[in-house]
Amino acid sequence: MTRSCPVRSGREFACHLTFCAIASGPRHRSEADDTHTPGGTHMALRIRARKTLIGAALATSAIVLTACSSTGAEAPASSSAASPSESSAATTQEITIGSTLPLTGTGAAYGKSMLEGLQLGLKDAEGLLKNVKFNLKSMDSQAQAGPAVTEARQLMGQDGAKVVVTAYSAPPMAQLPIAEQYKVPLLNGGGNTPDLAGNTWLFNDAFMVEQGGKAMMTYAHDTLGIKKVSVLIDTNYPQSTAEAFKTIWTDLSGEAPPIEFIAFDATDAGPVLDKLLASNPDALYVAAGGTTLELILTQLEQRSLKIPFLSNDGAVVGTKSASTVSFPIYYANPAKGATQALKDSYKAVYGAEPDFLAVQNYNLGRIIGAAVGKLIEAGKEITGENLQALFNDPSQTFAVDGGDTSFSSRHIAAQDAAVIKVEGGKSTEIATGLKTT
Repeated sequence: MTRSCPVRSGREFACHLTFCAIASGPRHRSEADDTHTPGGTHMALRIRARKTLIGAALATSAIVLTACSSTGAEAPASSSAASPSESSAATTQEITIGSTLPLTGTGAAYGKSMLEGLQLGLKDAEGLLKNVKFNLKSMDSQAQAGPAVTEARQLMGQDGAKVVVTAYSAPPMAQLPIAEQYKVPLLNGGGNTPDLAGNTWLFNDAFMVEQGGKAMMTYAHDTLGIKKVSVLIDTNYPQSTAEAFKTIWTDLSGEAPPIEFIAFDATDAGPVLDKLLASNPDALYVAAGGTTLELILTQLEQRSLKIPFLSNDGAVVGTKSASTVSFPIYYANPAKGATQALKDSYKAVYGAEPDFLAVQNYNLGRIIGAAVGKLIEAGKEITGENLQALFNDPSQTFAVDGGDTSFSSRHIAAQDAAVIKVEGGKSTEIATGLKTT
């Protein structure tokens, strides 16, 4: 019998030819072909031998065909191929961002603004990126170092956070060794003490003491004519804050100011206020926050304070007493506030306009998004170390509300200052564009 193999072309020909060569190759003789046993047994043996050979040939051809089709252009699609929705999910990169903000305790009101701003900033940043989803895991530091350390360890060591947003002064300083251990940068949108500047793994989009303090004290001395000032600082600020204020005022007036500290959770500010006011200052400068600041304002009103009350940031306007006290309040704030677009979007979500803490933390969300976008564009992995390298480069700019920003060599986002006066419950910007460096 003549056996033929149809001719094919290209790769199909090579695979088909291999199969034909196996299936129609020369027939091997078995011992049964030459053995004549009684009753035609040799025919049965020949049949069994040929079945064995054909089975082996078919098995071999199946292997060859499988090998050919596994890389051939005409190989059938695998039944396990991902569906469009599965493919889309596979290309979406989920990035965990952590936050340790004061959501309860004396700083809860500030923490609420910070968290709202950060949430909206990350949402807007996500909308500018392709196939990126930010998962924000928020924890409550209570503005205390102890909880902040525990939370940082969990976020960085267990949850895989690429960045942790922090606030106040004691928490970021306590978290620094953990950030260095896990190579995860900290972004501060609330603390403003001198110790927070110049740390390798900490970057500040906050109105620092060296910015707000210098702007406010300079304006008080040069414009308001203040010659003598007393300074009160709450214990959430480190000793370096007192040194910063002392240096600023001494450079301006030639005289070091009297400085006192008050416990962050104090219930009576009377004794320390009486001590400072006994020196007959032209103004009282206060660096405090939360319920401590509320307490100070209330007890100053009880003492019928007549001299100006000065502060280095806008936390003072977040207190209830700021709109009711009879003495004038002056404070320094970043010169650039929220754009109208941010005011509108924030109000649509939260029902109010953003305060300066919300804006600072909104910008942190945008900075994170911009940095992630830069790494994706460069084909680099999204890691804490790669993000830190971007933040650490003063030449790198990051899109935020109303423009771009960058971190200085001391890891502070550069910004000018404005001075706002609060009197009779009304706030008025009386100076702007003040240099802070």
